[in-house]
Amino acid sequence: MVPDEAAARRVLGVTASAGPDEIRHAYRARAREHHPDLHSAAGPDERARHAAAFAEANAAWLVLRGDAPSRTAAGPTWTTHDVDDFVDLDADDLAADLDDDEAITGAQPGCLTVGVPIVLFVAAVVVFGAAVLFEARVLWQTSLALGAAAAVMFVLAPFFTMLRSRR
Repeated sequence: MVPDEAAARRVLGVTASAGPDEIRHAYRARAREHHPDLHSAAGPDERARHAAAFAEANAAWLVLRGDAPSRTAAGPTWTTHDVDDFVDLDADDLAADLDDDEAITGAQPGCLTVGVPIVLFVAAVVVFGAAVLFEARVLWQTSLALGAAAAVMFVLAPFFTMLRSRR
């Protein structure tokens, strides 16, 4: 499929002076475009076209990153099986892969995102207990305000986690 470095560069659309980051970015963009799992609802001809383009991009990537299967005097022997053995991408990784070429493994809430609502809730319970014990209207109102703030923070926690994952 991709017999030499010049052909591999043409497949990925990179110049001869392209560095490793540019080559990786071009490969991932082409892989995202043609990954067979992303075209499972297409017709058989279109699926075959995307699968062939994906295999060609994989072969080009193997040539340019230096992991190409060994070549014989008769020339390279590229098969879909050879390419599949070396490529470790799946549709989920490709869909999550953003322009910064860092795969998102899942957003994880930070300490403040989870800790602040919990602290507010505990403070609301403690202040409410003090309001009941001392029969103080101000403490009762403060406990309601802390409880409302804790509820709002619990509701907003997934939103803050999502924003954090976009960095």
